[in-house]
Amino acid sequence: MKPLAALRGYNISFEIFHLYCYYEYTIKYKIELLHISNLFITLGDGSFNTLAEAKEAGAATLNYGLFINNVIDFLIVAFSIFIVIKQINRIPRKKEEPAPVQTKSCKYCFSEIHIDASKCPHCTSSLSE
Repeated sequence: MKPLAALRGYNISFEIFHLYCYYEYTIKYKIELLHISNLFITLGDGSFNTLAEAKEAGAATLNYGLFINNVIDFLIVAFSIFIVIKQINRIPRKKEEPAPVQTKSCKYCFSEIHIDASKCPHCTSSLSE
């Protein structure tokens, strides 16, 4: 009862909800009239009105309506995944702090050595600071 009580004060919200339900029903009804998945071509002899009649008669058919239906389903799923990934990429990420310096340069041969080294492993010079 709480959602209905919340909508009583907001006539605009109720009207939007009503329009949404109306258009959702209308669109579903129009899509059901199309029946794209029932489109087919008979490869053998005979003329059939529906795919079910052709299957009952054992006629060979090319069901291009199922192909079109699967392509449309794939495009819908691909688009929705694209939108989700696009929204995930908009989330700001934490910036990584640079790693602390672990090496230093030898002042004689200029090679990279460990920061705690007291002698250069390349030129064997003493690294007293």
